Amino acid sequence: MVSFEAVLEAKRLGLDVVITDHHMPDNRMIFPKADAIVNPWAETGENQFGSKNLCGAGVAWYVMACVKDYLEKRGWKHSFAMKSLVDILAVATVGDMVRLDDNNIKLVKLGLEKMNSNNVNPGIAALMDVSKYNEKAANTQTIGFGIGPMLNSCGRLGSAERAMTLLCTDDYDEAFMLASELKETNDARKLMQKQMSELAIDNLAMDVSSHSACIFNPEFNEGVVGLIASKVKDLTNLPSCVFTATEHGYIKGSFRSVPGVHIRDVIDLVSQLRPDIKLSGGGHAASAGAKCDPDKWDIFKETFNQAVIELAEKDAFNPTLMVDGELKESDINMRLAEDISTEVWGQGMAAPLFAGPVEITDQKILKDAHCKFTGKIGRLMVQGIFFGRAHFLPPISNLVYALDINVWNGNKSIQLLVQGIDESQEGLFA
Repeated sequence: MVSFEAVLEAKRLGLDVVITDHHMPDNRMIFPKADAIVNPWAETGENQFGSKNLCGAGVAWYVMACVKDYLEKRGWKHSFAMKSLVDILAVATVGDMVRLDDNNIKLVKLGLEKMNSNNVNPGIAALMDVSKYNEKAANTQTIGFGIGPMLNSCGRLGSAERAMTLLCTDDYDEAFMLASELKETNDARKLMQKQMSELAIDNLAMDVSSHSACIFNPEFNEGVVGLIASKVKDLTNLPSCVFTATEHGYIKGSFRSVPGVHIRDVIDLVSQLRPDIKLSGGGHAASAGAKCDPDKWDIFKETFNQAVIELAEKDAFNPTLMVDGELKESDINMRLAEDISTEVWGQGMAAPLFAGPVEITDQKILKDAHCKFTGKIGRLMVQGIFFGRAHFLPPISNLVYALDINVWNGNKSIQLLVQGIDESQEGLFA
């Protein structure tokens, strides 16, 4: 929705231009001069689409459905079922982390049903196989932590062509070969992301008045700056952006925000306050992308911080972790874990988190990065892992955790996925 020059050139060449998009336009509602624009955020009047939270693939899916219906009413003989694409649509919806409103939940549920059938897309089946996510029923975790990152990896580090070929092939052997390549690419992406994140954090310098975190490094890979921005945001609990240089002379960055700070509106305000920065971009409440003049970096940082302060809601910088209560020994069982696992969770529909004391009986640090432990809740022995914690837990730890199902050699067991800890040891519900 910001490709004004490209659309003008296409029209000059005599081409018809239809734009499909799912990003929020800026508050001025100025659009390229295309023949048609399909974007639920840009619609006005009585014919607004019921869900504004579709991902880009969701918008395209509905456009295809309308075109299909139009052609069928005019005698088109080569029809197909839109439901045949819902597994791909579910992967796109969860992978893009759009808000899971009622409409998106229905689409994801349909997609997961297809992913767990014998009629799943061969490319998706291959991705589940190479990532070992085939050991249990596919759910939103399968997509968010397995399939989605692998599909995204080739686009982040080069061209998305292999991912497109993977999803289009009907040959499972070809799909498995491509999926194996994507897994290797994703492993390389993880290493690059880790190295760049460590460098970004080492170079992060903020004074006490900072309400934002801004980092520029011309050596960063453009494909992973969004992931680094997420890491910085999680570490600082501040709206964060990470920029890198481009071959076109400007600098380009990704933004990630905290609840209570609408990052797209912040970008708009920066553009209004300092048009000389030449900041342009767009996105959503929690994430966005933009480019700007490299000579105005210091001015951008100052203005960005000013805009964040002006637009932030009252409690935006007081982090809270909402939990669903404490689980007793008698509450924790495989049925509860499976019931949670089969539901659709994501943005706007968070999976339940529980909190309470766990007696740690054994623990070890994996890859100098994650704490894996055995503990007791009452008399019940449980396994757990705290990703990103590279040091031991206290003997009695007040933990915030999700219930997960671990599968090893065909055997299922309950696992605690720890999301946080009360280091004060005063009790989470004191």
